[in-house]
Amino acid sequence: AVVSTQSTGKARSITCPAWLNYYYSTILLLSFSLSLVLNPLVFLFYSKQRPSEATLLFRLLALLDFCSNLYKPLIVTYRLVKPSLEPDYRDPVLWERLDTVLSEALYFGSMFVTTCLAVSRLLKIKNPFIQLRKRYFVAAIVMFVAVVVAVQGTVCR
Repeated sequence: AVVSTQSTGKARSITCPAWLNYYYSTILLLSFSLSLVLNPLVFLFYSKQRPSEATLLFRLLALLDFCSNLYKPLIVTYRLVKPSLEPDYRDPVLWERLDTVLSEALYFGSMFVTTCLAVSRLLKIKNPFIQLRKRYFVAAIVMFVAVVVAVQGTVCR
């Protein structure tokens, strides 16, 4: 990153020490390996439960966390250890735009599914005899993904 100093008018470069990049890479790879083991166990546990909207959402949450914890550490680790040969001011290419959309969808997707879980629990507590339909949750998730793609598509242009 290049930072401009007001007093001298010259640009100076700020870089992180190499050991810090390797430290963060190690932590991300540890997160990656833990997710590789624990999220499939959660998914299998909820697959054996009685089918309901909560089990559907818990399985979806485990799947999103699994994909997120696989994708993010690998991409960030690659970026931390590769030599930076490209300038920071260039326009993003298609791969970087898709990377941004996928990262945002995975990041906000688990928060959205957690919110759906909280809403379904609240509705079950307030109205215990109400029958919640899975298709409403699936429709909400599809709309969420469409909004994330539309917003990121307009931002990344």
